[in-house]
Amino acid sequence: MATPPKSRWRIIRVWFRGFRIAVLLLILLVAGILVSLDQIGLPKFLERRLLDRLHAGGIDLQVSRIRWRWYHGIVAEDVRFGLANETRGPRLTAEQVNIHLDHDALIHFQVHVDSIALVRGRLSFPVGGTNSPADDLAVDHIQTELRLLPDDVWQLANFQARFADANIQLTGTVTNASAIRGWTFVHEHQPSGARQKRLKAIADSVGAIRFSTPPDLFVDVRGDARDLQSFKARLLLNSGGAQTPWGNLSESLLTVRVFPATNDLLAHAEIKLEAKDARTEWVSARTLNLTALLQSVDGGTNFSGHLDLTATNLESKWAGAAALRGTANWVHSFTNGVPLSGQCDLHFDAPETKWGRAAEANISVALGYPTNAPSARSDDSWSWWSTLLPFGLDAQCRVAGVDSPKIKADDASFAVQWRAPDLSLSQFSAHLYGGSLQVTGNVDVATRRCAFGVDSDFDAQQIASLLGGGAQHWMSQFAWQKAPVVQASGSLRLPPWLERHPDWERTVQPSVNLAGRFHVENGAFRGVHADSADSHFAFSNMVWRLPDLVATRPEGRLDIVHESDEARHEFYFHVHSNIDPAALKPLLETNGIRMSELVAFSQAPVVDGEVWGRWHEVEHLHGHAMVSATNFVLRGVKVSAFQSEVQYTNLQVLLVAPRAEMGTNRASATAVGLDFIAQKVNLTNAAGTAELRAVAQMIGPKTARAMEPYHFMTPPTVRVYGVVPMRGNAGADLHVQVINGGPFEWWKYRTPRITGQIVWLGDHLLLQDVHADCYGGEGTGAADFDFRPAKGTDFQFSALVTNADVHMWMADVVPGTNRLEGLLTAWVQVTHANSDDWQQTQGRGGVRLHDGLIWEIPVFGVLSPALDAILPGLGKSRAGEASATFVITNGVIDSEDLEIQAWIARLRYNGTVDLQGRLDARVTAELLRNTWFIGPLMSVALWPVSKMFEYKVTGTLKDPKSQPVYIPKIFLLPFHPLKTLKELVPTETSPPGTNAPVFAPVPPN
Repeated sequence: MATPPKSRWRIIRVWFRGFRIAVLLLILLVAGILVSLDQIGLPKFLERRLLDRLHAGGIDLQVSRIRWRWYHGIVAEDVRFGLANETRGPRLTAEQVNIHLDHDALIHFQVHVDSIALVRGRLSFPVGGTNSPADDLAVDHIQTELRLLPDDVWQLANFQARFADANIQLTGTVTNASAIRGWTFVHEHQPSGARQKRLKAIADSVGAIRFSTPPDLFVDVRGDARDLQSFKARLLLNSGGAQTPWGNLSESLLTVRVFPATNDLLAHAEIKLEAKDARTEWVSARTLNLTALLQSVDGGTNFSGHLDLTATNLESKWAGAAALRGTANWVHSFTNGVPLSGQCDLHFDAPETKWGRAAEANISVALGYPTNAPSARSDDSWSWWSTLLPFGLDAQCRVAGVDSPKIKADDASFAVQWRAPDLSLSQFSAHLYGGSLQVTGNVDVATRRCAFGVDSDFDAQQIASLLGGGAQHWMSQFAWQKAPVVQASGSLRLPPWLERHPDWERTVQPSVNLAGRFHVENGAFRGVHADSADSHFAFSNMVWRLPDLVATRPEGRLDIVHESDEARHEFYFHVHSNIDPAALKPLLETNGIRMSELVAFSQAPVVDGEVWGRWHEVEHLHGHAMVSATNFVLRGVKVSAFQSEVQYTNLQVLLVAPRAEMGTNRASATAVGLDFIAQKVNLTNAAGTAELRAVAQMIGPKTARAMEPYHFMTPPTVRVYGVVPMRGNAGADLHVQVINGGPFEWWKYRTPRITGQIVWLGDHLLLQDVHADCYGGEGTGAADFDFRPAKGTDFQFSALVTNADVHMWMADVVPGTNRLEGLLTAWVQVTHANSDDWQQTQGRGGVRLHDGLIWEIPVFGVLSPALDAILPGLGKSRAGEASATFVITNGVIDSEDLEIQAWIARLRYNGTVDLQGRLDARVTAELLRNTWFIGPLMSVALWPVSKMFEYKVTGTLKDPKSQPVYIPKIFLLPFHPLKTLKELVPTETSPPGTNAPVFAPVPPN
């Protein structure tokens, strides 16, 4: 039966209501489930299945819970990546990880994770130790999506994070990604604290980096997790400026690219750095460009590197350069911080240091492990050299256009090689100052023995400023027009490597051995010039040796053998010389001896001798030599030959058995000593024939002037002994004994024979015990000359002449013929006189004439005409006797008792005459005074007549003027009419001239 319609609607309403209720219940159930999944989380079985699925894909998660979020889907919270039992290695955590499932798989009730997204992730590397708080090195604010593609492929997209103020963007794709969990280097066990120490160093370095603006770091990584060498990466760091522990950069760009191995290439990486205004603690550059290529070699155990570097405007506290270009190649082990081998080449444009600059410089260094190295072993004595023991090192350097205040060179280059234990310097070459310098060397580090060789022909004077003060002083004594040629080789033992402040003089100098030779042309030593100088030289055991030094000059050569003990400060010279001592003038005159004033050689003397002593101790100087010389001048005196043995000790020179020849004259001595302390010359038993003028000239110019009037026509035979000062007159005590002298002249007097003694005492010159033949008679005398007065020479003398022939004497005094006769005996004693002031003359004397004719002497012939008028011949009668005594006062001779006894009359003189010859006297003629028996009576009787013959005499000795005292001149007309008339008639007179002195006791100075 059919259901009525009404019932069908009711049934429909019931079913609808039930369906609605069911739907509502289902919705409520689903909502409850969703709320539960959101608030409580996924059921454990679902959570485990989901984690297992992620584990199968290579991802291990440790979560606090996994829940379903309305807008994010499945979300894992408080996530830590890795296994639960992993306590070492880096830690990756995230506040949440969104897990995106494959919807198609879910339709088939399969769980497949499509991707995971990290939110607020953090990758940290534990740095702190066990007992110290954590101070992790971390990458924060990680936001990324990891897509888990089929075939175990991971794809990283939209990775963003921050690390050390840098914004990081990372992309990449990894195949066989599940193999990442097998990377042992991430979780490998290392010695306690080793990892933390390295990470702590990295953390400290990263923490010290400061950027002016946050940099951007872009990283792209792609590879196969099963093959690390398949990975390739690209890193780009762009920074406006950075301050790092290693230096500061501005506008820097760092690019790193890693390439996997291919059929043609091994795995390699490329690094490029571009920066402006790069600065480090040691150096800064205006621009910096660096490109490095790193490549895996030897099956992946090592890698090789190639570096190209350019920089401009380099500056440091030691040096700088306009530009730098460099390349480097090396091989490095992944497990060792020291390269296995390497090659570095650097080129500097216009390098400059605080010591100087150069046009360019090239440096090349090669490092490696020598294959045939000797089996050297180091110990503690090697110090830091032991670090280089396994390596081989080769370095070369070339510098061009060196210019500094202390040295200039066209170029310089050298090569250094290290093969333990030997460090070798080869090919050091420099061209400088018109010459070159070549040096080789070798150092044995184990024994510290250093061997070297030097070849040089440059002007070493130009680099004297590089030497120490003592070496500079030593070098300053030399000069040359052409640089010397020096060749030398030697060795020494260096101080222990561990000594920071070694005593070079004590530890090194005793070990020095040196040998070589030198050649110099047109050189000089302390102003002493030589055309050339050659010698070998050697130094060992602290002793210098010059076995064959030869110096040549135009006049001869100098041969020297020399040794100098540096430890004892002793020296020895053997010298053979035939050079002119005048060449040594700069040396001797610096010591206060003016050789040019003493001696001049026209032919160089020959000297062969030895000198020994201690440096800088003149009192220990000794010497011995044989000297011979010809044709030289000693203080203006020509000496034709000289020979002597010479000894030197205690600042004294002793000439043993010297012999000298001056023309035909010869002289010798037992010894002649030169005392340079007392500045005296001591003569012992010298004898020979010598000219007096020559001896005086040798003594000195003042003595020569004083002795100038004294002339020996034939050099006398003399004997000499005493002391001669080298300077002045102080200390002089020279005795010259004239044994046989004559003929001799003094002023206008001559003698055929004279003997005596000349004594030079200080400022005094004495003539003692003088004996001479005097015009048929004999003369004796003595004199004392005093050279101390500033003006002239003071002197005193005494002389005695007996029975001298007046005619012969006056023939020398007054040129022309004379009719003077008689025998003269006279004595004179001058107690004081001066050669420049006759008025200082004081003294006394006496004279006696026998059987003389003296009326031709004007002063005695004033009465001859009057006496001849009385009786012809009376005025020229022979004087049987004449005598007088006199006193000299202030240059005026005064006599009161001059009497001339003639047979018909006696003439009496009294008055004065000065040394200029001016007369002031009175003469009286007593007629018949000498008549036998009745003479006195006749004289009294004729007294009035005698008054007629009393005259006053004036004028000069050469031109006397007489005037009668009591009778007018007109009454004298009968006796001499012409003379009387001439005197009575006035005539024009001329001014009186200066009359020469009658005699000069000493010659004018």
